[in-house]
Amino acid sequence: YVAIVTHTYRQALDALENGTDFDLQAALQELRKIYNRGGFCTGYLENSRDVTYLQRPGHLGIALGKIGKVRGNRAVLDTQEQIQKGDGVEFRAGSRSHGGLTLPYADRISGGYRVAVSSEAREGDIAYRTTDAQQMRRAQELMRREITWPAQAQLIAEPGQPARLRLSCQGQECQAVAGEACQEAQKPLDRERIAAQLGKTGGTVFRMEKIEMQITGNPFLPASILNGLRRQAIGEMEQMILRKARPYEACPAERDEKPARARGNAQQAAELYLAAQVQTAAQAQAALEAGAERVYLRCACDEEQFRKAQEMGISVYLALPAYLDEAESAAAEKLLRNYRCFCGVLAGNLAGVALARKLRLPFVADFPLNIASSEAANCLEELGAEASTVSAELNLKEIAQIGNARKEVVAFGRIPVMYLRHCPLK
Repeated sequence: YVAIVTHTYRQALDALENGTDFDLQAALQELRKIYNRGGFCTGYLENSRDVTYLQRPGHLGIALGKIGKVRGNRAVLDTQEQIQKGDGVEFRAGSRSHGGLTLPYADRISGGYRVAVSSEAREGDIAYRTTDAQQMRRAQELMRREITWPAQAQLIAEPGQPARLRLSCQGQECQAVAGEACQEAQKPLDRERIAAQLGKTGGTVFRMEKIEMQITGNPFLPASILNGLRRQAIGEMEQMILRKARPYEACPAERDEKPARARGNAQQAAELYLAAQVQTAAQAQAALEAGAERVYLRCACDEEQFRKAQEMGISVYLALPAYLDEAESAAAEKLLRNYRCFCGVLAGNLAGVALARKLRLPFVADFPLNIASSEAANCLEELGAEASTVSAELNLKEIAQIGNARKEVVAFGRIPVMYLRHCPLK
């Protein structure tokens, strides 16, 4: 699946970049063959209820045609599609499966194929190809293929000077220099031997597409010198390409300058306090009376609970959902402006962080942000977070390694395993 999908998307992107033709329908059919979720949709761009094919959430396969009268374990499949031995086929009547098999043969006849069928298959069943043997062979070839980058090398050498190797690849250029000057050789220079030695790039992502030599006199170039130059140049080239490919600048938290609070007293940062997330105003009051320093009241609560909290004179943080679109963000902003009981925000995503900053409210980063490093915690602290709830997947040792930023840990309660933005049953 990964090989076919990646290869298909790579072809589409290459065609777009190069301005060449691309057979979209053939590509879509290729994707359906490997895993068909009931066709393709526009995702969440238009009608978000169409993202799941409820009739069959697994691999649907490609409809081939109907099977005729079943004789034992054989039948005629009426299809215009080309099938072959090794294809995986399932037989269905509506949504009911009558089993499947890997075709041991597929004999071409007029109007279709004579094929083996499952013991439950019935006349009139629709045959679906769930595995294309030819596509599987292509996938194996794709996975075996070694992807390398063409590189161009130029060797510069003369007696009395250190040998140099210039390497060019992916628009980058670097140079390796030998640690000592070349001696005068006793034997004539063997250019073929030198080219073969420099071309040994096995185990790397490079292949020497072109090797030029700018050699003066008759310098002595042993294999150790050539190997060292090649390894040095390839190592430098790898680092140059990786630096160029980095998609973003370093996070401010990666600089030596740490946030003021992160440089504070580590003992103070390690002080324990209790925070509680509740669903009613009465629970909020009980938590505060029991010693909770912070109480988070869920945004999904009935608005009556916010009025009660305000009447009780208690202060709570509004716990925002893990997913926050523009409409929900606007609704949350209205709540925060209308009710004086809210003294801050528990933000489960960056939209919640942005909302808190917009309203100049204190905020705590919630665990759906998956904070698992000092860099992440420090970044959020620079954005104004009073504390960061670390990822629920970390152990005590990993939690302790997240610097001096103030941290919260989910110590008791249920952890959601998955968030479903749209219920597939509605």
